Amino acid sequence: MANNMEAWASIYKTKLTANDVAAQEPLWTIRTEYDSTNWVRKFKYVQNHSDSTIANWSVAWYLAPATDATWSIVSWIAATTSLNWVAWVWIWAITASYYWWIQIWWYHSAIITNGDDDIAAWDALIWSSTNYWCNSTAANTAPTNKVLGWAVAVDSDANNTVAWKITVWE
Repeated sequence: MANNMEAWASIYKTKLTANDVAAQEPLWTIRTEYDSTNWVRKFKYVQNHSDSTIANWSVAWYLAPATDATWSIVSWIAATTSLNWVAWVWIWAITASYYWWIQIWWYHSAIITNGDDDIAAWDALIWSSTNYWCNSTAANTAPTNKVLGWAVAVDSDANNTVAWKITVWE
């Protein structure tokens, strides 16, 4: 399916928490949502790869073009993807091969970290090269990988998560 331009006054069939066995929206639809807590956030409708269920707050990647020339299927399994093709972040768990909304822009309360417990506010969040978690680059240091967003707090050592501002869309 072709990419769709965003419409500001749209009505969607699915909730943001949808876990659809068949596509209910055009793939790659960009959705803008507003709420008084998180302000304006953007989401994209995509299909999960058949490799496995994706956990909450995981970094996801597009499949290699040889596998999916449409760039509409994403995965969190590094072996099926290129880690330079970050697709953004799953905000709820999704079943293998199902369709879902992923968050692509603005504040979210959690992303899974690599467990180093070394993320400070305003560190750049980057993908971890070995899994579906994020790592960080200290503020005022050039990131070595694609920047996913910016930490807006110190990471939660107990949960291995950090609140952040997603900027991949920008």
